[in-house]
Amino acid sequence: MSKLMAALLAAFSAASSAAGLENLGQLSQTEFEQLSGDLVSALSYKAISPGDPLGLLGFDVALEATATRLSNPDVMKAAGGQGYQLFGLPRLHVHKGLPLALDVGAFYAPVPGMDASLYGAELRWSPMEGSLVLPAVSLRGAYTVLSGSEQLDFHAANAEIVVSKGFLFFKPYVGAGLVHGTSTPLVSGLAEVSQWQRKFFAGANLNLGLFNLALEIDRTGHANSYSAKAGFRF
Repeated sequence: MSKLMAALLAAFSAASSAAGLENLGQLSQTEFEQLSGDLVSALSYKAISPGDPLGLLGFDVALEATATRLSNPDVMKAAGGQGYQLFGLPRLHVHKGLPLALDVGAFYAPVPGMDASLYGAELRWSPMEGSLVLPAVSLRGAYTVLSGSEQLDFHAANAEIVVSKGFLFFKPYVGAGLVHGTSTPLVSGLAEVSQWQRKFFAGANLNLGLFNLALEIDRTGHANSYSAKAGFRF
């Protein structure tokens, strides 16, 4: 846990890592493909939530922080970023329970160092809601889109399965899925990059009455992300 928190603190001490990405036109096509891979890892949807449904009256509202260890920080620097290996992203995230073991979620994230924002939404269904003996299993589809960048259009779609098992107020979970990301340059000389990445993640949720904490480690593509979440869940 100390390693996770150190990574998060380092990420936000270098929060201008994206720094506008105003030099995309200086990249080669190969470099743009490398940058796109890192962006899929860093900007694609991360729920930081176990797999059991919230229920009809359930809410989960939280502030989150994610630090992604980039595979190609030098390419990020060439594109206009600061070249830090850790890419920090804060988010405001809301989940709401619905009937039929369904949950919806959405987040908003200002991208540090860029005049741009990231938005995302999810729909989750739990065919197996969990019990005293059995784990909860859920299927999640999610979508994120970058808005406001003058040189880049970016969006990503996730398909995931999550398994969680509660022990009193402590609930670990694991999951896997696929992410499809598309990066479209708004400058001449570069072609659109569309790619699939495999995703694996594990986390733990700690619920203390209304107050809720969660930690998650995610590997999407070739990059690891470390996330922390604090808020209210009931």
